[in-house]
Amino acid sequence: MSDYEILERTNFRKAVRQLASQNSTRDEFQISRWQVSKNSVDYYSDQYHTLSLYIRGGENSYRADQKEVRGGAGKICLMPKAFQSSWCINDEIDFLHLYLPDEFLRKKIALNFDMDVRHFELREQLYASDARLQFLLQSLFLNLQDEALSCQLRREGWVLEIVNILIENYAASNFQANSIRGGLTPRQIKNARQFMTENLEASLSLEQIASEVNLSAFHFQRMFKLSVGISPANFLTLMRLEKAKRLLKTSLSLVEISTICGFSHQSHMSSVFKRCVGTTPKNYRLNA
Repeated sequence: MSDYEILERTNFRKAVRQLASQNSTRDEFQISRWQVSKNSVDYYSDQYHTLSLYIRGGENSYRADQKEVRGGAGKICLMPKAFQSSWCINDEIDFLHLYLPDEFLRKKIALNFDMDVRHFELREQLYASDARLQFLLQSLFLNLQDEALSCQLRREGWVLEIVNILIENYAASNFQANSIRGGLTPRQIKNARQFMTENLEASLSLEQIASEVNLSAFHFQRMFKLSVGISPANFLTLMRLEKAKRLLKTSLSLVEISTICGFSHQSHMSSVFKRCVGTTPKNYRLNA
């Protein structure tokens, strides 16, 4: 049984029938298609944010605490981590669930946005209309399910766009407004990221990055991990991998890419790439 399907203190798995399920590379997320007939269903997950898309049915079904609001094909529900809900299903429903681990989501935010991940919370959504999310969820599911359509680069772009939509439209209103004691300021996070981005090819030291935000290396190391969720070294590796992915869409050789991205040599890049991405740079390029 996949960890994504362990929904504690619920009858979800007993009440619904799984039609298909696909994991991303490295199990960063999972998307599953479910079917349920007339039933009462409880749902809860303490590790994953769940984005639900109704494919068929739902017009006569509702969440137990909001009986007047009904579902339907194309409707979106968002159930944040640790959000518990009960559902009254009065017709046959087909739906997709995208499971986004909290750690994965925060890492994506830290890597791509100048934000303190400790602020991040999602608001629950009930039967929202969001054409863009609907398209992205359907495309992601088909891309993972059909080998002929499968493209890792395209998948990663869709997932990043989903994360961006969640931040812009479904994050708690205090995400960017509140300040938390300790950690780096948004400006310090931005400056550190910018310095690393502009110097990926160099062998950067902790002292060099820390000096960009006027902190000691020791204090910067602690505050960066507190705000971003991972160490500066691991963050720098992720940035190098993201740049390598982009360059693999060009005609540059693997040797050139490894140099530009700051890896000590091609085999070093290949080793890190395989460990973190789940495939070799060569295979990644072939599937682009």
